[in-house]
Order: sequence, then structure tokens, then C-alpha cells
Amino acid sequence: MKKVSIIVPVFNAGEYIEECLNAILNQSLDDIEIICVNDGSIDGSLEILRKYEKEHDNIKVLDQVNQGPSVSRNRAFDVAEGKYIYCMDSDDLITSHMMEELWNICEEKNLDILYFSGTSFYENEELEKTHSAFVNSYHRKGEYTKVLSGPELFSKLHDNEDYYPSPCLQFIRKGLLEETGIRFQEHIIH
Repeated sequence: MKKVSIIVPVFNAGEYIEECLNAILNQSLDDIEIICVNDGSIDGSLEILRKYEKEHDNIKVLDQVNQGPSVSRNRAFDVAEGKYIYCMDSDDLITSHMMEELWNICEEKNLDILYFSGTSFYENEELEKTHSAFVNSYHRKGEYTKVLSGPELFSKLHDNEDYYPSPCLQFIRKGLLEETGIRFQEHIIH
């Protein structure tokens, strides 16, 4: 069993996917698999993914006609071998120690899900000026240091206006997904 399966749906992300994959490959935690699902890209993304798949044993590329990120993530769930699942978007970046930190916390506290914060970044200075409020959009304001049940955590997140359902801000034990049958609702974007 792998420690973590990182799932990346890819749709026309040729401009970003190499930087995204390099950030994943640079993780301090070993025994990570990367599952990229090409979702009908027409911009050369699949060719970039296939190149990385040939160069790295821990990258799997699945290819499908365009069906959206929910179908892509669900398909990757079915082949993921990691104890934990992390979903990230193809234009996201992660720090080199992120997976190790999340893994250690989940293992130490025996967690099913770990929610965390993220920081937005901008492609250019103009976007930073016109959309500056987004930089902290994914920062949770409350303090969450105790292990809580699902209802307790949801209530606390809701009360603090900190609930962000983004799968990119969750680290999930795969067994929980299998035990509950949780999947993304397919054919919707948000």
C-alpha cells in the first residue's frame, strides 16, 4: 500500500501541469503515487502527462473523453492505492513538505479527514491588484487543534464561516471513502 495517492484531474492545463507535477515530485514524503486523469484535453496536456509517466514510476495517467473533474476524481479513487487521498487541481502548487506533514498528523491522531488552509496566488500583477481579496480566501480563521467528530467539526467550521468544501483543502483516509461509498456527484462543476 502506498502512503498517499495524489489525484490530479487535467483539462487543458498544458500551461501549468509541469509545474504542478514537479511540486508533487519534490515531496519529502516517500511512497506517493500520482494519478493524473486527462479529461479530454486538446492542448497537449496528455503528451506532457505521458512524458512524465515514462520518466517516473509513481505516475499513472488515465485518459478519458471530457466528463468533468468529478468523474475524473471518482475514476482515480477506484485505482488509488494510497492509505490517504489528496485531490489537487492541475494549476495548484504544494510545498515540498506538505504531504509529510499531513501524513504525520493523520497517523499520529488516527484521523479520517484533515482539513487545512491554502493560499491563493496570482498569474500576474494585474490580477493581484484587481482580485487582491482572494489571497486569503482559503485561510481558516478559527483554531482547530482538537480531534472532532464530523458533526462537531462541521458545526464549528460553519459557526466560524470557515467551511470550504474544496477537495483541495482535505486529506482523506481512503478507507473512509470505501466504507461510506462517498463519491463526487458526477457531471457538475461545483
